[in-house]
Amino acid sequence: ADPPRLDPCFCVGARSSCMPSKKISEGSAPLERVLVAMIKFLTSHPAISFATIVLFLVVAAVSAWQVSLGLSTDFDIMDLSPDKSYLRDFYNEENLHFGGLSTGGLALPAALYVVDQDISSLAVQRHLEEASAGLMALDSVDSVRGLQSWHTTFTLWALQNKGVLASLPDSAFTAVDTNRTGCQAGLPSGVTTCASHLVTGSTFLTAVQEFLATPRGRAFEDDVVIQNGQIKVVRIRANHIDTFNSREQVVLLEEVEAFIQQWQAALPGSFVSAAAYIFFDQYRIIVEQMTVSIGLCLAAVLLVSVLVLAHPLSVLVVLLVLALVFMDLMGNIVLWSLALNSISMINLVMAVGLVVDYSMHMAHSFGLQDGSLPRAKHAELAMKEMGQPIFMGVSTTFLAILPLAFSASQVFRVFFQMFFGIVLAGGSHGLIFLPVCMSMFGPSVTKSTSVEDISNTDAEAAAGKVANGESAQK
Repeated sequence: ADPPRLDPCFCVGARSSCMPSKKISEGSAPLERVLVAMIKFLTSHPAISFATIVLFLVVAAVSAWQVSLGLSTDFDIMDLSPDKSYLRDFYNEENLHFGGLSTGGLALPAALYVVDQDISSLAVQRHLEEASAGLMALDSVDSVRGLQSWHTTFTLWALQNKGVLASLPDSAFTAVDTNRTGCQAGLPSGVTTCASHLVTGSTFLTAVQEFLATPRGRAFEDDVVIQNGQIKVVRIRANHIDTFNSREQVVLLEEVEAFIQQWQAALPGSFVSAAAYIFFDQYRIIVEQMTVSIGLCLAAVLLVSVLVLAHPLSVLVVLLVLALVFMDLMGNIVLWSLALNSISMINLVMAVGLVVDYSMHMAHSFGLQDGSLPRAKHAELAMKEMGQPIFMGVSTTFLAILPLAFSASQVFRVFFQMFFGIVLAGGSHGLIFLPVCMSMFGPSVTKSTSVEDISNTDAEAAAGKVANGESAQK
C-alpha cells in the first residue's frame, strides 16, 4: 500500500521507523547470505522463477494423482501398543488363526438387541425369530458359525419340560406352525424341526429364570437382562464374516444399519452392535470430517490473512501455499504407506497452523517493503528479514520430533512421518515457493514515494534552502 500501513490497523499510516531497512547489512549471517543468494538466483530470470513454480505444482499434482488411486482409511488398534507388547502377540495369533479381533472377521461377534418389549407375547417372539433369520441372511454375517439364540434353545428346553415344571403347564404354550418363517435360524446343531409351541403368558418370566439356572441355560445368562420383575433387554448373538479392509467394513456397517432400520416398526428401539463398529464408523466419516476440519482451518486462516496481509493477492498466495502443502501431505501419507485415520488426520489439521506460520511471516514481510522497488527486490528483502527465523523454526521443529522416529510404538512413528512431511513441505513452500511466487504475482509495484523517500526529499529540500540562503548572503 502507498503510503505503507500498519497491520492489522491498515487504515493507519506507518512511519519510517516502522519500516524495514532497505539496505542489506554488511555483516549478515552465513545462513542469511545463503538464503538471500538462493532467492536472488531463483528470481533472477522469469524462466527460472516459472520453472520453480511449475516444479512445486508438479509435486502437488503427483501427490493428488497418488491419492486418487486410492487412500486407505484402515486403523489397526494394535498401532497404539508397543512393538513388543504381549497384547500384540496375542492379537497376531488371533489374526492368524481366527480372523483378527482388530480388523473384524470371524472373531468379531455381533448381537441383535431388543429393548423394552413384552417378550412373553406371541407377536414379539415371532418378530424375534424373523429378525434373527433376517440377521443371518445378511451377506456380512457368517452363516457357518450360526446363531446363538437363547430364545430357540429356551423353547426347545421348555417343550422337554412341559407339564413337569410348575412354570410350564400346558396352558403356558401356544401352538405355532412348525414351518413358520425364520424359526430355523437359531436351531442348535442336530435339530432340524422347529418347535411346535411357544411359551407365552404370565409364567414366561419364571420359566426363563429357571432355564437360565440350568447348565444348558448358563451359556445365555448374559443374553437376558431382568430388572424389577421384567425382561428389559434380550440379545441374539451372531458373528460377522472375515473382512480385510476399511471399505468392506463400511459396507458391512451400512448393511447392518439398513437391516435394523427395517425392523424399527415391529421392534422399536432394537439395534445391532459390535465392539468394532465404532472403528467402522470412523472409516466412513473420516474423509468428511477431515474435509470439514481443514475447511474450517482455512476459513480461519483466510480471516487472519485478510486482517494481517490486507492485499488480496498476498492472501490468495498464502491460501495457495496451504492448498499445495495439504496436497503434498496427502501424498506423504501414500509415500509412507500410511492410512488416513484419526492419527494421521490429527497431524493434517495441526499442519495448517505450522504451515501458515511459515508462510504468513514471509508474505507479511514482502508487503512491508518499499513500494518503489521491484517485486524481485521485495522477495530478496523479505528473505533477508524473515528467511533465517523461518528456517530456524523449521529446523527446531524437526529436531523436536526426531526422537519419535526411534519410538517403540507405531503411533509415535506415524507422528514423526507426518511431521517430517509437514516441516519439509511447509518449510520449502515458505522459503522457496512463496517468495518466488510473490516475485511474479505479488502485489503491484507502485512508483509513488514511500514514507522514507518523503523524509529524504524533505531533508534534501531543506538542505537546498540553506545552500541558497548562504549564496544570497555571499
